[in-house]
Amino acid sequence: MSITLQVEVPQDGTIALSWEKDRRVRAHTLLVVRTGMVPAFNAWHLGGKTNRFVLQNLSRHQRYRVALIAANGEASAISPWFEVTPRLGVAPRCDGEAADIVECVSRIQNVTVMPQDQRMTVYWKRSAGFADKVVLDIFAGDRLLRQLDIEPEVSSISLDAQRGIDLENGTVHSVRLHTKFSGVLHNTTDKTFCITAAQGEERAANATMAGKNLVYPTLSVMPELCFFDDDEEDTLPTQPLSIVCGTCGSHVEWQNYQLVCRNCGAQFIPNGRGDFLDMSRLRFGTCSCCLPKKIIVQRLGSETLACAHSGKEHIRASGSAGYWLIEDLPFGLCQCCRPRRPLVKVDERICCSKSNERHTHEDGTWVLVPSDPVFDASAIDDLLDQGLAEICSTGVSRASAATNRRAS
Repeated sequence: MSITLQVEVPQDGTIALSWEKDRRVRAHTLLVVRTGMVPAFNAWHLGGKTNRFVLQNLSRHQRYRVALIAANGEASAISPWFEVTPRLGVAPRCDGEAADIVECVSRIQNVTVMPQDQRMTVYWKRSAGFADKVVLDIFAGDRLLRQLDIEPEVSSISLDAQRGIDLENGTVHSVRLHTKFSGVLHNTTDKTFCITAAQGEERAANATMAGKNLVYPTLSVMPELCFFDDDEEDTLPTQPLSIVCGTCGSHVEWQNYQLVCRNCGAQFIPNGRGDFLDMSRLRFGTCSCCLPKKIIVQRLGSETLACAHSGKEHIRASGSAGYWLIEDLPFGLCQCCRPRRPLVKVDERICCSKSNERHTHEDGTWVLVPSDPVFDASAIDDLLDQGLAEICSTGVSRASAATNRRAS
């Protein structure tokens, strides 16, 4: 199996790619690297029947590197790298040899674990580079409990019984991460060890562990310090601050990593400025990524909802209460948008929630099956007559699914 990639610049800011169809190929992966002082890496997963792709609105002064991988589940082939400046008159240049992508694959860095009561949260950073998934191995002793495939946009995940991972307190657990790209695991990290323990006992249980990779859940209920008080006497309280419920006036306790009223059951969350908010009155509720839980805020000028502490995006769950984290999405993220958007089910089809482009599940991942452009003039006229296409500012496009249903 071989692949021949053709690269053209039909106009400024546009790169058109095409290749021959091969019945043996089940999926393609298009690789694009924006070069410069801060390189950027993007990979689009395409269906096996796709044989062209167009990149638009690129900088005509920027140099890009592009390559294509074709795979059939057992074997794969990769084209040479092409260096392209999307400016008319500047011809793409081919390296001549099959692309080497090993050095372009992202690496996992700075792994940190927070042990909790029958739960642990894993944090990491990922360097720039290609990544289809972040693969997380969870061990109890030397026994592998679970292996998770996580979207590369995710930088932390909580592991507990809700995810089907039963962690026993007092047991030594460990995690190990890899980067997965084009079906191959790369850049495996060392194991990070911890012991899960009941609330308040986490530090003591992990006293013998290497502390540089461990953090612990805490909640400060002390008042803010007054650095400019005019009184000579020390105004700081000698006893821990007692918090009472704003609803019934009963004592509030630090319980299950939350501030809970022991009388009426009301739950409270610190806002980071010394005040405590009733969780039932929050507009967007609390996050699903942190313990203790943090408030969800709406980013200025957008509809994006994110945890005020971790910054992790919480996506509106269509047809249900609450919000999804990226790692909890039933179908993951699309391959057609940047930034990628959630995939949703529409009339038994899996589509991007923004572009409505169809995706199909192949070899354990969702690949894009882009709409075929129409080039034949007679076919365009037929589609316009049937109401199945429309004239837009950029030419002729297929009508939306709603228009198709009305036409039928």
